[in-house]
Amino acid sequence: MARLSPHGVALVSSSELSANLDAALERLGIARRCNKKMRNEVVDALSIIMGRWAQERDRVESRIVTAKLHTLARNLSDTSKLLEATEGLHRTEDIETLNELCTALARSPGIKISPRDYLEDFSRRSQILISAALEQAKATASTKGYRGRPQLDWYDDFTDLIVQMATLCGIRPTISTNRETGQKGGPFVDLARALERLLVKEMRAPSKVASIKRLERGLRRNRQRQKSATA
Repeated sequence: MARLSPHGVALVSSSELSANLDAALERLGIARRCNKKMRNEVVDALSIIMGRWAQERDRVESRIVTAKLHTLARNLSDTSKLLEATEGLHRTEDIETLNELCTALARSPGIKISPRDYLEDFSRRSQILISAALEQAKATASTKGYRGRPQLDWYDDFTDLIVQMATLCGIRPTISTNRETGQKGGPFVDLARALERLLVKEMRAPSKVASIKRLERGLRRNRQRQKSATA
């Protein structure tokens, strides 16, 4: 089922993010290579990335929105039918319910017209809402959005940040492989892992191996975007 993109921009800020970044850079031994301006830019970028993650996590399935629009239209339709009990043949309980509602409306200081006129106006507006809800439900149901669980779209921005920071700090943005053990790592991976630990827990990879695999995919997409941009 398609997932709808959320609206607006979400920013996740943390008063500890700047201090944690400073500590991470000290552990990596590259604190002197990063001036205050660069650190502030990294903190801002991380906040925006975490905000984007939150948006992707909170995407709503289109079927849920479609169902709610249909429910809204149905409830408004039922209400409009009840309000029509002022004319023609209707069930006694409907007529009595409407009379009680008119009595309550007559006591409301916010209504400047008669209760009957107010209800007639509401009924007319309801028809517009019903039509709009049904029309949008049809459009939403046909939306081609994101399927399945939320994607890691935010990670592309995170990869770009790691590459930019590594370049400025004199670190080659590549993943090294130990010829004897076959294990992957290196300064670039250490930087990526350090920055990843600054993200909210749910965004972090469960292990170093998973983190490297995710980083490899991010680097491939990074190169593909660069290639497409220059084509």
